[in-house]
Amino acid sequence: MARRVTILSCVAGRALLARPPVPPRMDSPDKFSPLTPARGKAMVRIQRHFLSIRNMPDPARGTVASLRKGIDLLFLFSEAEPVLGVQQIASRLRLPKSTTYRFVSTLRQAGLLVQDPGSRRYRLGARLLSLQPAVIRPVDLRTLAFPFLQDLMERSGETAHLSERRGSSAVITEVVESPSMLRMAPKRGQTFPLHAGALCRAILAFLPPREIEKILQAKKLKRFTPNTPVTPVGVKRMLHEVRRVGYAMSLQEVTVGACGISAPILGPNGWAIGSIGVSGPMQRLTEPMRQTLVEPIRKAAAEVTLLVRQQLTGAPAAAPASHPAPG
Repeated sequence: MARRVTILSCVAGRALLARPPVPPRMDSPDKFSPLTPARGKAMVRIQRHFLSIRNMPDPARGTVASLRKGIDLLFLFSEAEPVLGVQQIASRLRLPKSTTYRFVSTLRQAGLLVQDPGSRRYRLGARLLSLQPAVIRPVDLRTLAFPFLQDLMERSGETAHLSERRGSSAVITEVVESPSMLRMAPKRGQTFPLHAGALCRAILAFLPPREIEKILQAKKLKRFTPNTPVTPVGVKRMLHEVRRVGYAMSLQEVTVGACGISAPILGPNGWAIGSIGVSGPMQRLTEPMRQTLVEPIRKAAAEVTLLVRQQLTGAPAAAPASHPAPG
């Protein structure tokens, strides 16, 4: 029975395909009504829509056409044309103006485009700069910083260390240990939250205010010793001082009996990517000794920052800036 139904369906389908198309009725008012201006505009919009669809990548190839158009839109901006209007964008992407406006609105909400209040045109948003650290070619901080670590260890007689930012933490990536039997310093591979200790706070102080707020509010701040700052307000107060003087100092914040001094290493965008400094027991790193090490540590951080900038961009690096304190 099922086979019979299938055969009949195939025959019927062929018959329908063989029939000539039925011409439209001449008495139908909808088929041959006069072409009004409104209907003409509608036909132009429809034509543009289908042209834009025809120019879109084939979805079967695993691409998302609307995402591709959004990417193409961003790449319309250049140094020669940093500002564009919706009409210009629509014309170059061969899209209807209404569709282009939706693309622009979406990108504006995401912070990837900003509107110029005077001309009502658009330019690329500063949020795109946050992608720069992820796309620039990698730099080997350990190799660049090692000579400076060696010099700091010889100057101070204490352990010199390099830390690099990893999200909301800092990881010790290189250490030149003190020759003394008694050493109180972090080990290579150790990870610490950014709110505690000089080597971490030197990084946190030179991050964008929004990121600082996010890190401090994400979870309860861990206490290592009675001296560890564990309130966002207290940490922010310390960060303000770090930005003012250009270095961080900690006394028994992570390990009882230990102290440290560190300064930030800045990336091409001016925000911290790591820190360099010295740690040791308080009985040797006395207040006068700590003060004599401040300038060599700041200078070492500035020199590594310069090398990072030259290696990544070929341009000289500016001195560490005092970024405004977050609210």
